[in-house]
Amino acid sequence: MEDGKHPSWGQRKNGVSADFSLCHLSESIDDILYETPLINPNQLTTSSKLLMAGYGCKTANMQPSVDPATGKPIFQIGFATVASLPQGEYLYIVTGTGALICPGDSGGAAYLSTSSGLDAVGGRRIVAVNSRVGTDTNKNVIGPSYLSSVATPSASDFIKKWSNDHGAAVCGYNQASKCRSF
Repeated sequence: MEDGKHPSWGQRKNGVSADFSLCHLSESIDDILYETPLINPNQLTTSSKLLMAGYGCKTANMQPSVDPATGKPIFQIGFATVASLPQGEYLYIVTGTGALICPGDSGGAAYLSTSSGLDAVGGRRIVAVNSRVGTDTNKNVIGPSYLSSVATPSASDFIKKWSNDHGAAVCGYNQASKCRSF
């Protein structure tokens, strides 16, 4: 949906960091808890650990792990430490040590979790959308991961406007029921 993409995407020097969009489902999904974006950016620090998921890498200098029987990438879950936070119009959270996303993981969520385990059973908030990862000249993943923060004024304004324009409920903004706790 064209109108679901952030208006800054690709339009300014740092517009590439506004790498998220929203879509409206035609009907609700039953028997799940909807994810909630982090609204308060003060809950995230440069020492925060983020739970990341995707068909990505566990450490630097690795390509995605592949199942030898099928040749398909293996779904990974791991923690990464925040190295830097968004600054002004630059919406990226940049990771330091830990798990990395890999090409193909774009669009997945990175979470601030109340659980220290990989099962993510505890409460959590979406803090960012996987955007891109650093590679060397041979396209080998070396990190860091670049994550488009949803806890910035630009992202929050976008989510509110989109939600109002489409009559869509978004946990943490205008919906409280069926939302994952934190």
